[in-house]
Amino acid sequence: MEKEKMKFKKVLALFALGTAACFLPGCRETPEKSAVVSKADGLDESVIAAPLEEGQTRKADMPKHWSAKHTSSDGKMTITADLDLEAPQLGNLPVLEMKNHKITQEELEKLVHYFAEGQDLFVPKADTKEVYQKILDRIEKGEGAYSNEGDLYNMEIKGYVEKGLELAPETSGPDQKAEVVFQKKSEDAARNAAKGRAAETKEQESYFVADIGKGRESCIEAVTYDPDSGNDSSFSWKTGEAVSDELDIQYYLRWNESGNTEYAARFQELAERFHAALEKETVTEEEGEVQARQVMEELELPEMRVSSLEKILWFPKGSIPEEGSPGNSEDFLWQADLSKAAAGYRYTFTRKTNGLFLIRGGMALNGTGEVYAPPFPVETVQITVTEKGVQAFSWEGISEESAIVAENTELLEFEEIQEWLFKQITYWYTQKKVPPEENMRFSYPVIGAEIGYTYIPAYEKPDCVWMVPAWNFQVMEQVNGRDMQYLEWTINALDGGVVGEILN
Repeated sequence: MEKEKMKFKKVLALFALGTAACFLPGCRETPEKSAVVSKADGLDESVIAAPLEEGQTRKADMPKHWSAKHTSSDGKMTITADLDLEAPQLGNLPVLEMKNHKITQEELEKLVHYFAEGQDLFVPKADTKEVYQKILDRIEKGEGAYSNEGDLYNMEIKGYVEKGLELAPETSGPDQKAEVVFQKKSEDAARNAAKGRAAETKEQESYFVADIGKGRESCIEAVTYDPDSGNDSSFSWKTGEAVSDELDIQYYLRWNESGNTEYAARFQELAERFHAALEKETVTEEEGEVQARQVMEELELPEMRVSSLEKILWFPKGSIPEEGSPGNSEDFLWQADLSKAAAGYRYTFTRKTNGLFLIRGGMALNGTGEVYAPPFPVETVQITVTEKGVQAFSWEGISEESAIVAENTELLEFEEIQEWLFKQITYWYTQKKVPPEENMRFSYPVIGAEIGYTYIPAYEKPDCVWMVPAWNFQVMEQVNGRDMQYLEWTINALDGGVVGEILN
């Protein structure tokens, strides 16, 4: 099972996009203009605005200081906002239609050859029985994360890993060269079983995966858009593994703070060692960004800007288990060789539309109004850099602009956006069904707010999305005054609908 299955919600991550172009320069056709102007055609006529004249701007509707408070009827839940907001100067706020871009053979070869640097490519090998047996031995001995007595999750993992052991090969077999071409997805039955996943049969020739060089120090994965398989286009390359301060260590720390156990105390010490390693700066933010931008220029990618960055610890291959390996993901931290770790940064590059970043949707709860779940993710490029250079590159949600739905739009007043946000938070709280006799107090301070763009499903085009203005809010869930988890909501600025992964 993936560590994501354990998490209620991902830590905040703002992503951006602009008037997105094709995968590589020079391939975008002029988008057609849509005649969508009425609710019957998917966009309410009331949100359509006349285009601004060239050079004309307007300010976003938001207070300079946002102060608000709401308490639930039972008195056990409080929502607060106490933030200074900076209103950006806005131009036209169009609604754009986006579609998936299909990676061509030529584009695949260009990316693969850039990262392989002339080395041979090999078909990845499946984990042998020895790998699964080592996990079971750690469970049996109560080592690392498996020393957390009474953890039912570990018992569940043991059952899955035992199934993986049965299916795994005795030996890894001979090397087999990989051909740079999209083909059918090769399933690892043992790993699927060990992670509690059902085996999938993908007949579409939409996948490419390879290890690089005899030492297999790095690897490449790519998927090209195929409507029959329901995937979207992506490409990734990495060498070694990265652990981020925000996304991994802090999450696990909060997870273990809820229990006053010997294990929680020992994990606190482990987390402190990770934090100490992160503080040893070996490359500055500016130096890392220069290297990341160089990669994008050499690949001739569309112009993008850094929308966010995070501090990371990078581990060379063999000094920490591979991400996605079987077993308890928290145990990977216990096995990490911190003496080999290097601090660095992960940069998220995205485009802008009229000065606004695109925002990835957060949680979307049914029963509180309009809910949008876009069919594919926003386009992002992430590049990880340490003092030893670029260590990872990923390009997700590769897409292109296909139509202009509206040249300019009017936004809802901020008070209405606040109302929709508070409804979502209140509904989230009520679903917990806290017994009246429990002495628990829930607080939801809003710790971040930003206006940008997001995706919603395109009207009567299930394979496309509309890019619309939106608000993104980051909220900390607190129980009896203690931070528990970050929550994120994205609200459509045109109609107040919530956008993201639907949770029933």
